[in-house]
Amino acid sequence: MAGIIGIAIEQNSSILLLILKAMTTNPLNALVMALFLFIVYGSIAGLAFILAGKNPNIEAKEGRWYKYPVTIIFMHITCLILFYLLALLGKWAGLIPEARKIYEHPFF
Repeated sequence: MAGIIGIAIEQNSSILLLILKAMTTNPLNALVMALFLFIVYGSIAGLAFILAGKNPNIEAKEGRWYKYPVTIIFMHITCLILFYLLALLGKWAGLIPEARKIYEHPFF
């Protein structure tokens, strides 16, 4: 269900219109776009079920409330580390330009 809703809401339904237009000219391309969005949005909704446990219908065991804040903290720390490593890699490879004032060089 989340995958179908994801196709409908992606970029304020402009992707849905693009998929419908592509159905007449290039149905394979339209199918690939729709399948990609379905997989992305469907898997995002599935992450909540994975986090909640193997069976979401069974009540959580007492004392397992800590896994939610621990997961959120872990995700933030991992995100910060990844961005820091990517910034170091970009700086090392010369992909990040030097700092300039935006009104002097708006497009670098």
